[in-house]
Amino acid sequence: MFYREDRNTAFVGFCDLGVGIPKTLPLTTQNAGEQGKLRQILIALSPKKQHFNDADYIRAAIELKRSRTGQNNRGKGLLDMINVIKNNTGSLHILSNKGLYVYQCYNEQKQEYTKYYRHHSIGGTLILWSIPINTT
Repeated sequence: MFYREDRNTAFVGFCDLGVGIPKTLPLTTQNAGEQGKLRQILIALSPKKQHFNDADYIRAAIELKRSRTGQNNRGKGLLDMINVIKNNTGSLHILSNKGLYVYQCYNEQKQEYTKYYRHHSIGGTLILWSIPINTT
């Protein structure tokens, strides 16, 4: 984990060199009901796709709100980070394996997008979060 303050902004970085969100998410939804819910979320996010990529799985993980631990009080942190930005300003970048998810809000302009890097993987997950801080 990394933290830095600069010009009234807090920058926080988390790095996990595990197998990544796109690989663990399908494993945590092993029963039929959970698999169906994951598939519904993926289809709702990208209705024209037949196959989903790492970026799609990152986005679905935020909606599904679950952790590989299976504990009910886990897996909500990414959505909590987004909610802080929605109510304020800042950005969230999640890179996991070959996928990127970005949510940012500046001057009341919200932007959300994903990108798939076909040939390059970071081999884990990197989360970069920036939010304003009051230093007075």
